[in-house]
Amino acid sequence: MTPIQMEGRIERWIKETTGTQVEINSTEAVALLKKFGILTDYENRLHVLPLHAAMRNLPQLPQSIVARAAERDVAEGYDRDAFAETEDQYKREDQLHRRIGWF
Repeated sequence: MTPIQMEGRIERWIKETTGTQVEINSTEAVALLKKFGILTDYENRLHVLPLHAAMRNLPQLPQSIVARAAERDVAEGYDRDAFAETEDQYKREDQLHRRIGWF
């Protein structure tokens, strides 16, 4: 479908589902999905990957904050033995990220 057709279908779905009239501009969303390699635009028609393939193209959640910090430190060349956060702070932040995702 074309971007205009997609916007119209989304607007109708939102109206039917919530009863709210909205106006959709898909420019940023299309650009983001193109960046992830999930969507292509050929002759003004949008084409997407199947869901299972698209999920593999999305950024993955890192294992833990400590692992992220260690990787960055190694890449920057100054490994640390001590971290700025305590174990309790790490666990609370990790639980929050698991519950609501990255922000």
